[in-house]
This record gives sequence, C-alpha cells and structure tokens, in this order.
Amino acid sequence: MIISPFKRRILKITAYILGSIIALLTIFHFWFINHAEELLEELVESRSNGKLKLSVKKFRFNWFSNDMQLRNAVFYSTDTTTAATSYRFSVERINVRVKEILPLVFEKKIIFDSINLVNPDIQVSRLRLLKNVDTSTDEDIFL
Repeated sequence: MIISPFKRRILKITAYILGSIIALLTIFHFWFINHAEELLEELVESRSNGKLKLSVKKFRFNWFSNDMQLRNAVFYSTDTTTAATSYRFSVERINVRVKEILPLVFEKKIIFDSINLVNPDIQVSRLRLLKNVDTSTDEDIFL
C-alpha cells in the first residue's frame, strides 16, 4: 500500500496537532492538581474576609466524574484578636462532587453537587471571657 505525499503530509499535520492537544491537556492537568490546593485555600480566606483559613495536605481530582478529594483538610479561625473563641475543624477526607470545574479556575467559585465528610473533628477553644459577662460578687449586688 503506497500513500501519496499529500496524504502523508496530512497525517503528519494531524499527528502533530493531536499530540500537541494531548500534551497541553496533560500539562493543564498537572498544573491544576498542583495549584488547586492554593486556589481553594485562597477562596476560603477571601470569602471569609480573612477570618478562616484552610490547609490541605493532598488534593485529588477525577476529570471524568468531577470528584474532588481533599485529604487532611483543616479549617481554622484566624481572628483571635477580637474573637473570644477559636475554632478548628479538621477532616480526614472530604469528598466533593462538583457540577463544573472551570468556574474554580476562571471565576474562583465552586458549584457543589454533593459533599461527604469522613471523620470530622471539631475543636472549640475559649480564648478569653466575654467583656459583657458580669463578674461581680454577691456582696456588690446587694449593696
């Protein structure tokens, strides 16, 4: 079977284009996986006006099912100067199914379909007494 030079050239151009598209998609996949943790951490901090922070140990994403998995995620409060209570919410694994992933990259918002938390742990710490709590003794009340 002899292939004409014109068909050979078309096959080469098609192979280069297809290879380039596959390479770009692979590069985007690794870029997204490496930067999604930072995107989520910045999203939590900006939406809470700096009162909450998120720390994620490992991030996974499945493009075919739109499943996102956050391993060892910790939400903690950072507003300790004015708050009387500190919060720390850690989760061994958060399974999130998103409707679309591109709004996370371009618009910095997530459209959730479902969220599943595995082994959540909530810690609440009292930092100081509230200012409006009456600390007077019984003698002061009756005088």
